[in-house]
Amino acid sequence: MLEEKHALKTLPKKGNRRFLITGAASGIGAALCRRLAAPETKLFMHTRINKDGLSKVAADVRAKGGEAHVLLGDLAETDGARETIAA
Repeated sequence: MLEEKHALKTLPKKGNRRFLITGAASGIGAALCRRLAAPETKLFMHTRINKDGLSKVAADVRAKGGEAHVLLGDLAETDGARETIAA
């Protein structure tokens, strides 16, 4: 837990921040999205199948002033990975 808190403290607090978070529909990924959500922050949030969960997390991010981009696909497949990176 101490390492996680330290890592988050080292992130830039202002300006144009962008993050790609996989597994963002639940658990640690969702918690990280909610923690990072802020104005001038763009979150590219990915899930393979849990579209409803990711929609809820995206709504929470937007409510905090963050910009939420929802990405769906299987990163284990070459096409899915390419589509996610292209977004």
